[in-house]
Amino acid sequence: MREIKCTGEKKDYKMKIHIFLVLTFTVACSSSKPVQHAKSWHEMDDFHMLMAELYHPFKDSANLQPVKKHYQELSKATDAWVTSASREQISNDKVKSKILQLKQDVAQLIEMVEGGADNEIGNSLEKLHVTFHEVQSMWYTQHSEKAPDHEEKNK
Repeated sequence: MREIKCTGEKKDYKMKIHIFLVLTFTVACSSSKPVQHAKSWHEMDDFHMLMAELYHPFKDSANLQPVKKHYQELSKATDAWVTSASREQISNDKVKSKILQLKQDVAQLIEMVEGGADNEIGNSLEKLHVTFHEVQSMWYTQHSEKAPDHEEKNK
């Protein structure tokens, strides 16, 4: 086999191209901002996480202590979610109506926690859970995405 030797000029040229490509790639990767999914709604996700922490103990073992302890956090998460909504996120009257229903359901839950019987708290929590998933489903349907299936995660 015959060995091909590169001249010094060719080696320098190849080295310069290699360095240029490495630097270009490095700069491109380091200067890019984290990509944020345009269709995410972080406040909805935050609400969902809190809702799961309050709802599943009740669903799994009729435990209302998490709701009784953290119901005011749910109110704050709802306010953050509703006030964060943009026109894109609430693009039709059906979604607007369902989000208003969610706010009413949270207010009813708060009222029940502060003075209702356990069965009333449970019923209110169930209603809120259903309303939440209706809003979430509308959001993901509107954006042609599949809603996360929290039931599968918790099995």
